[in-house]
Amino acid sequence: NVKSDGQVTVYYPRTVVGVQSIVRLSKEKEVGVRVVGARHSWSRALLQIPQNTLLMSLLSKDKPTELSSVGRVEVQGDDVAEVEVAAGATLGQLTEQCRKSGWQVASAPVLPQVTVAGVAVSLSHGAGTGRRGLADSVTALTYIDARGEVQRLTEAEEVAVFLSSLGLLGIIVSLRVRLVHVERVRVPLQSP
Repeated sequence: NVKSDGQVTVYYPRTVVGVQSIVRLSKEKEVGVRVVGARHSWSRALLQIPQNTLLMSLLSKDKPTELSSVGRVEVQGDDVAEVEVAAGATLGQLTEQCRKSGWQVASAPVLPQVTVAGVAVSLSHGAGTGRRGLADSVTALTYIDARGEVQRLTEAEEVAVFLSSLGLLGIIVSLRVRLVHVERVRVPLQSP
């Protein structure tokens, strides 16, 4: 673990309009803006952010907000379901909401406390040769561009390019995620 040695201010917007305001403020002040989410990283990237960068987290500090909620699972056929999930919702929240309806994300969440958008935009947690990663299950996304405007991507190629940009093209505020049926346990867990 690496801890910051300075004072850090993190904005916690509750709405899309709040995110837009922070992006527009950063443009007005001519400074960068960066989403830090759960502040979980395998690199020192967070420590390399210039001091005058505005930091924001879409996680909710208490009750769910527009930016940290998980929508209703929408079943579209026997083997097709999707859910709209806010960028600041955690993998744990997404998993819990989907399982109630008999669905799950194709990749098995490893860390329940990290944000859905953070995982998708970093192409991590569940990505591999045996299973699709969470980013592979994203069918659409809504983001705030550098001007502070809301944009929606629904074309598979555009979504894939955006997600592989590591956040350089804008700030995700929600994602539409394709789901699979909950798999049954094939072998019971055993304790030594």
